[in-house]
Amino acid sequence: MTSRLPFGPVLYWRGTSDGRWEVAIMIGAASGSAPPALEIEGRYRDWEPIGAFEGITFHRADAGPALSEQERVVPYGVGGERFAVTLPGRQRLRLAFMTCNGQERKTLEQTEADPRRNALWREMAAVHGDRPLHLLLHGGDQLYADMVWKRVPELAALDRRWSMRKVAHATLSAEALARIRAYYHCRYLRLWTQPDIRPLLAAVPSAMMWDDHDIFDGWGSHLPELGSSPAFLGLYKQAREAFQLFQLARRDGEAVAGHLAPDGHHFSWLYRAGPLAVLAPDLRSTRTRRRVMDERVWQDLERAMGTLDDAETLVLVSSVPIVNLGLAGLERVLDRVRMPILYHRHFIKDDLRDQWQSPYHAAEWARLIRLLAGFAERPGRSVVVLSGEVHYGAFGHAELGNGARLCQLISSGIAHPPPRAATIAAWRLFGRVPDPGVPGVRLAMDDVPGWGRPMLRRRNWLELEVGRAEGTCFRWHADGCGGLAWARCPNAAPGPAR
Repeated sequence: MTSRLPFGPVLYWRGTSDGRWEVAIMIGAASGSAPPALEIEGRYRDWEPIGAFEGITFHRADAGPALSEQERVVPYGVGGERFAVTLPGRQRLRLAFMTCNGQERKTLEQTEADPRRNALWREMAAVHGDRPLHLLLHGGDQLYADMVWKRVPELAALDRRWSMRKVAHATLSAEALARIRAYYHCRYLRLWTQPDIRPLLAAVPSAMMWDDHDIFDGWGSHLPELGSSPAFLGLYKQAREAFQLFQLARRDGEAVAGHLAPDGHHFSWLYRAGPLAVLAPDLRSTRTRRRVMDERVWQDLERAMGTLDDAETLVLVSSVPIVNLGLAGLERVLDRVRMPILYHRHFIKDDLRDQWQSPYHAAEWARLIRLLAGFAERPGRSVVVLSGEVHYGAFGHAELGNGARLCQLISSGIAHPPPRAATIAAWRLFGRVPDPGVPGVRLAMDDVPGWGRPMLRRRNWLELEVGRAEGTCFRWHADGCGGLAWARCPNAAPGPAR
């Protein structure tokens, strides 16, 4: 059912605890009036205001319906409108993974004019109607906010300057910051109230992690003079506020269960569902051209991994792939070309620096692989990495030693068009799967199951099923092709399941 509210309801997954499927519900209602009553299984829940914007107050409530052995449908009501969410049983979890829900060089109004823009969202809704999904994992670039540089006059003026020094020292007026804040909030409001997207967000709990386009293209991979400039930091502050509200349903500095840094230093989170652990590191909040995450983030991740003694399957949401083709040689050549150019004129330079395979991130890439290998070395455990960012689908793996394997699934994008055929051909010709420099670890790219080639050059999303005995099964849904063949992650270490 389509809601009459200005925004929502949107469901946010918080994991499971004490036999409950922890879900937060957020709505946007007219400010100055009481929010509509929330009723779940005959009980009324209290709303808590967590934000406001231009006559809309955003309210959040905790749902937490009880799990049972078998899958069940839980109806809920917001005012006079009725909705429903399907809870998983204790044996199997069905989820969807998607990234890249837009385009960097088009306004949302322009992309909405394309009837194919939301074709995969409509297909996902049909899949959910046939066999209900329990969870939506959003792996980055949910927003595509890049046009903020065109829509805010002060930013548009900066965008036309060729002198990096002038851009680095420019400040933004209070009016410009207010316009930027409005841009991010309005874009979320318009995007997530689209008829093809809104019903799914109200029916299936989401868990989200941002990437650069939720701020703007290449955030954190720019030259340090720009990354620390008042204009860039002003943009980041407004993007950060909107991200916390719409993607995390939390206030700034609020302690939320599962979030690894309650003070907001970063937004990494870890949620549990029985033997399944879903971990999403924040690869943007502390990124610079020389690092992906600062030491505080690394230590928080390592502490979180240390709590997973009873986990059997780890799903890591890494917005950029851990296993993929790399172009380190090209990046080194381009770094020798020094020009006073702005962020949006770097083109491939910031995209290359974004990757784990960048030579500047080699030590951190190896550190992450060692961390995952340490989890996977126990018998019966498996690691699945879900990534996006690159605008095609791909399948890879890592041999971690002692028979353990990591399964890399890349799905990108659900709305962003794929690269040109010539771009993919060049990537395959010149790209290489680099050696991470970790003893005993070998990486490889494989053909996409049901596609027969290494790169799926179509808009796509992933459907996954995670279970205790069967492991993780998956298939891509590709634009114009429907669901491809099901496959299974061959990534469990030998030995009996614990």
